[in-house]
Amino acid sequence: MTDTNEMAPLVDAGMGPLRRGILFRNRQLSVAALFCLAVLALGLAAACGGDDDDGTAATKRGTVKIGSVASQAGNFVLYGETALDGVELAVDEINAAGGVLVGDTVYTLDLENENTFSDVNTAAAATRKLVDNDDVQFLFGPLQDFHARVAQDVTQTEEVIMIAPSILLDEFLTAESVAPGGESHWLFRSLLAEDARQAISARAVVELLPEARTSQLLIADDQAGQFIDPAWEAAMTAAGHEVFDTIRYPVGTTDYGAFLTRIKNREPDILHVWHNPRDAVNVLRTAIELEAAPAYVVYGVDPAEFAELFDDPLDVPVILECKTRCWGIPSSERAADYWARFDAGGGDLNFAAGISLFFYDYVYMLTEAWQQAGTVTDTDAIVAALESLTYDGVLGSLSFDDLHMSVHGFDICLAENGDIDCAFREASS
Repeated sequence: MTDTNEMAPLVDAGMGPLRRGILFRNRQLSVAALFCLAVLALGLAAACGGDDDDGTAATKRGTVKIGSVASQAGNFVLYGETALDGVELAVDEINAAGGVLVGDTVYTLDLENENTFSDVNTAAAATRKLVDNDDVQFLFGPLQDFHARVAQDVTQTEEVIMIAPSILLDEFLTAESVAPGGESHWLFRSLLAEDARQAISARAVVELLPEARTSQLLIADDQAGQFIDPAWEAAMTAAGHEVFDTIRYPVGTTDYGAFLTRIKNREPDILHVWHNPRDAVNVLRTAIELEAAPAYVVYGVDPAEFAELFDDPLDVPVILECKTRCWGIPSSERAADYWARFDAGGGDLNFAAGISLFFYDYVYMLTEAWQQAGTVTDTDAIVAALESLTYDGVLGSLSFDDLHMSVHGFDICLAENGDIDCAFREASS
């Protein structure tokens, strides 16, 4: 992390063009000092223990168990550990601030975490353990799509509130299923609905590359890619672009030359590369070598990583869409503050770091729902509070839509001529 004098360029990041490669290095502020920043930035005092409404000090104390199911070993370990980092950071901050005042009781949070070992059957068993053996009524995760599917089978039959970002949760979230008494009434997705996310992306592309008229999508041929494709096509078409037929590459591909040659022959104005950041970097390298397109959009690549990987200025513009908030070039003081605390708390600033924000803000949002509902046990009342709640978080103004999908913004950057300019794109409910 930078010292306080070096923080100024980070705080000003949203104000204009930035040089590449601004990173949090040389951790010098203590975790305690960073927590004080968190108290000011996130308004923790209002959410934590204090006086009752009549002015008397709250004397009752309690504990609320919340669960986390995350991959801490195996193929998905980097993603799972980052998700857990987001939950743990919020829990630690809330407890350090004294807990959460609900009614006349101050509650601290007891986090029960289970490791899926990147295995779907283990994810199901881990969820069952938390719900049946540990009496957890609130679950964060799992992150991976198929893991989340089996976890919701457990949580929803037991009326446990589950908050996770999985794209594939969409199939369970319908007007009928999330209504009171519905089979997915206690299920919430902490990721923006795909059509809304692609609409924000499309508007940014048109604004940042106004001369472009045609777009080509290259995406992994997996279930998530097949889900993203139609939403991307609809959004880019609505934005006025002619869209070429999507080209899909098999999962595990390492040589993208043949796909990119086909794309070059089509002569699109922009090549869009979704949805795996590691693939996107490799695709972009080859695409630039082959001159596959005059401009690019890549998803999930942080500007600091981009600046390190492409240390010589490119002669083509590249739009970088961060998973949530960019950590290398924060677009606001609040984002810079969060990443400093995340880094100081042991979180890794890498391509998966943005995943932490699909969990961190929502722990706070849940505690605020407890306060509004006046209970930490009545999950129906807490669901109703979540449905009506707007929370001011690191991801901007957060709420859930009528299908229990999160409404939040994210950072989009333009890398051009050696400069990277990042701005937060707010979602609208």
